[in-house]
Amino acid sequence: MDAAVIDSIHQVLADRLPEGRGRAASVLGAQGPLRALDYGAYFDVAVDKLNGVADPDVVSDAARYLTERIGAIRDDDPVRPDDGTGTDQPRVTTLSADYYTQAEIDRLKRWWDAEADNGLDLTGLSAADLAAAKRNLAHCLELLERCAPELYGETLEVLGEIVFARPNGGQRLELAGASSFALWGAAVINAEIQGWPLQFQTLVHEAAHNLLFAVARNEPLVLNDIEERVFSPLRNEERPIDGVYHAAFVSARECLALDRLLCWHEEEDALSAEEAETVELLLNGSAIAFWQCAQPLRSHARLSPLGDAILGECETYMSKNFVVETN
Repeated sequence: MDAAVIDSIHQVLADRLPEGRGRAASVLGAQGPLRALDYGAYFDVAVDKLNGVADPDVVSDAARYLTERIGAIRDDDPVRPDDGTGTDQPRVTTLSADYYTQAEIDRLKRWWDAEADNGLDLTGLSAADLAAAKRNLAHCLELLERCAPELYGETLEVLGEIVFARPNGGQRLELAGASSFALWGAAVINAEIQGWPLQFQTLVHEAAHNLLFAVARNEPLVLNDIEERVFSPLRNEERPIDGVYHAAFVSARECLALDRLLCWHEEEDALSAEEAETVELLLNGSAIAFWQCAQPLRSHARLSPLGDAILGECETYMSKNFVVETN
């Protein structure tokens, strides 16, 4: 992902920099790694270049950010000090001046709050609430490492940044978390979701979105028109088919992680009876959601070869491991 985006940044910045393409090539002598904000700034510039609809001030700020940021990567000059989570853990932040400038907060909110009819208006946490959220996250990561080491390693590979925030309460849908292709490698998690099992599920869910973004970076998953809609059980409304595809994939990944957690519990007696019951309920819900998404995809989606292969692998796994009972 990083190498491809650096090449694309070169292209979109070449027209923005007064010194021209030679200056862009010099600035972009970087090899990464990129941060989610770097992706967001790239998309701020690229969307304007493609569609001509972005705020000119946003585009100018993004171009300026990219020249400075990529230059910092090239010179191995960290933009911000480490937040203490360690190099092998996601950077954990909130939407505050302790971690971001106001322009960066606006950029994150802009790309996570992309549905016009479901505004989130995310806000940051207090230091005490962020500390509590970090403790809950550490517990979830520890459980994931114990029950599914390969999923744990994959999560650390694709999620470099986790932002805890709160929606304003005016959104139509309950928010657990959110990801965006334009902020690849990052996820926002609602700090108000109750109980570590749901946060565990949300962590896996958002990592799965980011994984699928990366896998499908060079090929679409579905070939339907972007305006075409099908019913989504997770939203109780019609959604773009690509969105339903993502819902199917992340639901299957939730099943994998939650099932591994229950199997580990059976071996180690690691969870309380109440915790195990909650995890099982979440697992059942994820399994039902997968099949409710897979059915309209097989009926209405025109899948690319990549999309067909991935969905087929999910269907094979789900059929072997979970029986759907119908009355």
